[in-house]
Amino acid sequence: MSEPLAISAANLDIIEQNLGAVADELSGVIENVNEVNDQVKTVEDKVATLNDEVKNLVKEIRETTIITSARQNIMYNNEQIEKKYGYYDKVRRTTESLISAINESNISINALLDLKQDLILNNPNYWLSSALAALTSWLLDDKENCDLELKNALSKDEEKTSLFFSLINLKLGRVDTSINWLNKYLSIQNPLDLNMDFVTVLDLVATGSFGDEEKAIVLNKIDTWFNRLINEKTIQNNQLDYWHTYVLDNEDTNIIMPYLEIHSKDINLLKKNLSITSSYKNILNNLKDITTLEYSNKSIDEIISNLIYEYEKREEIFKKDNFRNNLIIECNGNREEAEKLYKKQESIYANKKDLITLLTNIVIYKDQYKVSNETKKLAISYIKPYLIKAINNRNNEIYNDYFNIKIDKFTTKTIDGTNNNELTQDILMFLENEYKDTDKGLIIGLLIANFIGIICITLTFNYFSLCIAIIMILMIADILLLIKLRNRTKLRENSKRIAKKIISETLEKIQAETIDYRNMMKEDQKYYDELMVYLNNINTDSYIKSNNERNVKIGD
Repeated sequence: MSEPLAISAANLDIIEQNLGAVADELSGVIENVNEVNDQVKTVEDKVATLNDEVKNLVKEIRETTIITSARQNIMYNNEQIEKKYGYYDKVRRTTESLISAINESNISINALLDLKQDLILNNPNYWLSSALAALTSWLLDDKENCDLELKNALSKDEEKTSLFFSLINLKLGRVDTSINWLNKYLSIQNPLDLNMDFVTVLDLVATGSFGDEEKAIVLNKIDTWFNRLINEKTIQNNQLDYWHTYVLDNEDTNIIMPYLEIHSKDINLLKKNLSITSSYKNILNNLKDITTLEYSNKSIDEIISNLIYEYEKREEIFKKDNFRNNLIIECNGNREEAEKLYKKQESIYANKKDLITLLTNIVIYKDQYKVSNETKKLAISYIKPYLIKAINNRNNEIYNDYFNIKIDKFTTKTIDGTNNNELTQDILMFLENEYKDTDKGLIIGLLIANFIGIICITLTFNYFSLCIAIIMILMIADILLLIKLRNRTKLRENSKRIAKKIISETLEKIQAETIDYRNMMKEDQKYYDELMVYLNNINTDSYIKSNNERNVKIGD
């Protein structure tokens, strides 16, 4: 059997000393660990800073690379346009030169013959080449070749060829022939599937280049198309979506309400209200920017130029890609943001679109279209019902009921911050409930203690010393309890006074902010009324220039 372990006092001292030494060493280790931890934290902070710098550098390099790539894509697209369709521009410039020569009555027969030969041999697949060859043959009084080239042009692009000859005949004062070509052009149009050529027609109507006869033909056709498109639910829904987005884009979202943001759970509703009403002034100003534009005095030559220089379908692919790449450059290489903008404006570059969407785009993306100021104004007169509906739909989302206010535990409601009596009453009721007298138990306890004390005094009345002791104890207890009751009452009243001060001061600031908020909405409402009057007073006839039955505008 093993011997029991005996530990002497000396041994305990040695153990104590050794434990102390270990504790000291451990303390030193802990200090070293803390120091290391501080160093590690410093290193971590530096690494985090370096990491952020590296991320920013990578982001900058990435954006620079993306921008460089976008610029290279634009250069490539332009090279491809020049390489594949460069002869288009040559034909366009030649057409302009011929039109200018017609203006000046300075046309060489030999030059026309050379031009016709060049057009037929070198530009066989372009509608404008054949149209221009037909025009030169007509000027040379070569009816056979004129008819042949005219058929070629119509087979390549019937719409543009018809519109081109309507414009040429209009320019030459041959109004009846111009009307015939216009009717041909309109007869093959589909209001569900229009291309940019129709913008040219709108320009002719709005600027007064068309006389009353041609103007009436176009406007009657537009009215017929509108009556048809009203029944196209997809188009109607798309229009509401377009204009709803337009209204949202004109809303101010940077709204600050410092007190309501803290003390109202309904702050998002209040901010939404102000955002909605802020759009009225912005939309009104945007529309006035269009309707107050000076008369553009756009000549028939400029309108013809717009038609012939319009991109062809083959070129449109490169144009759309250039548009997307330019957005990437504008967004500093942020592809996601650029793609959002592209999607938003994609309908501008669609090869075909319905009539209402075309008019909508002219208004919303007014700077993207090469149209006269008069055409922009005319477009507003046609699309205004959709804009009015979108504004009113958004207006119906305004919340006009009571909203909640919370200051610590105190809660109340208001609509406009002017219900002072109700708010004051709510504060008083809250304070009464929150700081009501809770000392009833103590008072009852005091009465019970006194009652028991009286009984004890009665029972010990013959024992003088004991009776006096009970009386003293009872008196001291009563005094202490009364002091406690007084202090509790004083503390409660003080807390109540402080709470009332804090709530009243905070509520006063909230009321002031609420009144400002309501005043801003009232001010915005004036712009809404002005906007509605403004839109309702816009009509198509206001933006169609015409002076006589056959209002032909030639040259400058």
